[in-house]
Amino acid sequence: MRGGVAAVFVTALALALVGAAPGSSSPGAQAGIQDDAWLLYGPGTLSQRLTTLDDLGVQVVRFTLRWDKVAPTRPASPRRSTDPAYRWGAFGDVLDGLHALGIPALVTLYGSPRWANGHQASNRLPLAGFGDFAYAAAKRFPWVRMWTAWNEPNSRTFAVPVSPAAYVRRVLNPAYASLYIANPLPRRGIAVLFSTHPPIRERILRLRRLPSAAVAHAA
Repeated sequence: MRGGVAAVFVTALALALVGAAPGSSSPGAQAGIQDDAWLLYGPGTLSQRLTTLDDLGVQVVRFTLRWDKVAPTRPASPRRSTDPAYRWGAFGDVLDGLHALGIPALVTLYGSPRWANGHQASNRLPLAGFGDFAYAAAKRFPWVRMWTAWNEPNSRTFAVPVSPAAYVRRVLNPAYASLYIANPLPRRGIAVLFSTHPPIRERILRLRRLPSAAVAHAA
């Protein structure tokens, strides 16, 4: 949904980014792309998929770091990225690979494990612990300088309850505080076009044809 994706970027600005409003040009604007499934499970090897992005000149990749997948069981020391309960696995491989190629990542922290949300579905806003995960993620990936907290918190598809107060209290404020403590964030702008339907190459080619505009969009 277009409004939902735009809302995610309002969150990103609140966390770390100061950029142009959607639809306006910005001298520091960047064009990026998101396709978590393709990066994690697409054809060929991860190295080949990342090389495709690099060869096509992608400027930034948005990638979802799933808390419920990385920490299906409660860590004993949740702010330690090396706690044995953390399974960074394929998520870590993608972010490590992007970093090795010099492709910046905009990382969305999303999905609460059952132990953190009263044994509910992963779209349930956590009751506690999100700040600790954000801290551990920032320590595991210290080169990541752009973060968003949750995905489409104004949509019941991705967030239950849909409550600005609960989102700020349980997700946004803990994440902001922890990310800043773990790795103080610079102020910078970003522009991203998101589309989930065309093939990856077509999406990238479309981005390269765009003027430098700050656009958040989902087809």
